[in-house]
Amino acid sequence: MIWSGVAFQKRNRPCGHGGCQRGNWLERLSALVYARRMRSVLLFGLAPFVLTGCGTAAATAPSQPAQSDLGRFLVSQPANKTAVLKLAAADGNANGGYNFDGYANGQLVFTVPVGWTVQAQLSNSGLMPHSAVIISQQAQQSNNVSIPAFPGAETLQPAQGISMGAVAHFSFKASKSGVYAIACGVSGHDADGMWDTLVVSAAAKAPTVTVKP
Repeated sequence: MIWSGVAFQKRNRPCGHGGCQRGNWLERLSALVYARRMRSVLLFGLAPFVLTGCGTAAATAPSQPAQSDLGRFLVSQPANKTAVLKLAAADGNANGGYNFDGYANGQLVFTVPVGWTVQAQLSNSGLMPHSAVIISQQAQQSNNVSIPAFPGAETLQPAQGISMGAVAHFSFKASKSGVYAIACGVSGHDADGMWDTLVVSAAAKAPTVTVKP
């Protein structure tokens, strides 16, 4: 209490005294330090919320092509009954890069009429090698991607794949109706979800490409 009284008396001395000037200077310095501390607390306190918001926006950004862009994956040539499939391996970061045309786990579905010729073009945008093989559902279930469902329905040396920036072609006749997988033949890639769906249909009148809901 005595010290508080002394401090109170010094703060209330006339301004002509040196004690008043020193007291005012200390008060201004204390106010400045307090203001800076409060600003730091506010900035660092809000930072996690700002970063979290940005991270959420980035995480929810779409990584797959829009429905209106699906036509670029398929070209129909009805005059000679040929369907041209354009397969882009590691097209974006969907499924960790293990995808064709930005889709994985059979989500992208190509449908061709039975008896049509299928010409496939594979390009690789990923750092790892990739390939493409048309396999039956039974082969996929047994993790056997080495035997194509149709003669010629695979890229050259599918177990090795093609390197980044390379392009490969293959062609086959879809002679038997059924549901097949367009799988990457490099070991482990099909199991990681790198496959699309191919439907050879007796009812289809023209090739189509859709996305499973």
